[in-house]
Amino acid sequence: MAVAFSTSQTQEHTGDGTGSWTFNFTASGSNTYVLLWFFTLNRTVDSTGITYGGTAMTSIDSQDDGAGGSSRRTRLYGIKPASGEKAIVVSLSATNAVDYGAIVCLFTGVDQTTPYGTAQKDKSPSADPSKDFTLSADGGMVCDAVHVYPTGAFLAAAGQTTVDDIYSAMKVSYKAGTGTTNMAWSITPDDWAYIGLPLNPSVSKGSMMMFL
Repeated sequence: MAVAFSTSQTQEHTGDGTGSWTFNFTASGSNTYVLLWFFTLNRTVDSTGITYGGTAMTSIDSQDDGAGGSSRRTRLYGIKPASGEKAIVVSLSATNAVDYGAIVCLFTGVDQTTPYGTAQKDKSPSADPSKDFTLSADGGMVCDAVHVYPTGAFLAAAGQTTVDDIYSAMKVSYKAGTGTTNMAWSITPDDWAYIGLPLNPSVSKGSMMMFL
């Protein structure tokens, strides 16, 4: 069973003096996996952990942009979700009135033992991100995200499907592939950060056999 994109959800919020942020997400399907990108416009407010239906999500990676100081930060979390509508609770490091948000993506057909491979990340002032991911088997998929400052044009390369945008400053894309799969973006703003992750299929298309 190949990995397939199922659905996504965008959440935006302004710090309101509380130490946590809660919203709901619904998962359904076979061999599911959820990726959540948490994005803050100023890392004086950061995520210190996220639960999904009461279970801690795995912190996979994080990346600041190249601006330094109180620049933007992206964190990537993942979990094998329970079916149905569940609460996602983001614990926050501070209560400042800072804008932050999340993009949540649901995938089906993901290996439940080893759902993902090695993440890759980058930031300005490097050249626009172009990363080669090695997929473990046929039927895999790469999902990635870029955040930029200031807002401006940032476009995923041909073959990548862009699924969401928050604050005109962060986008997520995905692409099915085989073997080495390239993910690339064209970015106009000066400061940016990038995280990408390959997802492993529950059954390699190349290993499927028909028995008569």
